Amino acid sequence: FMALRWVKPPEQVRAFGRGLASFQTAHGGRTIYLVYEEEDIPEEVKHLLVDTLLSVSGVETSMIFTRPPKHGGEVVKVSLRGRDAVDVQAIAARFGGGGHRLSSGIKIRNTPMFHAVSQVLGACEDAYKTLGWM
Repeated sequence: FMALRWVKPPEQVRAFGRGLASFQTAHGGRTIYLVYEEEDIPEEVKHLLVDTLLSVSGVETSMIFTRPPKHGGEVVKVSLRGRDAVDVQAIAARFGGGGHRLSSGIKIRNTPMFHAVSQVLGACEDAYKTLGWM
């Protein structure tokens, strides 16, 4: 398991633990996501979390929503991961984001966090409908 070899400062391990303890699900458990409204989570912790959450049984897509203080609170960053059937790059492209089929990112500007979460979850639901899952 990747996290067993992960040696990081205590504050990063705590951030990882808070993330694992606060995930939410949608779409009957196919989507798992975290929302960090104010906390500036280190990139390596964010990537480890989004990858780890994808390992949960029944999950097809994992996401982490953050609003990094370094962007003045005006940007919601979304990291997405998908299993084989879900093209998260297509989801990201709807918001001007990009990446790869199984790993992508989005920056949504001047949007409240709850609205960004709702929009991206809606795009994910559309992807599931295309696959005949909803």
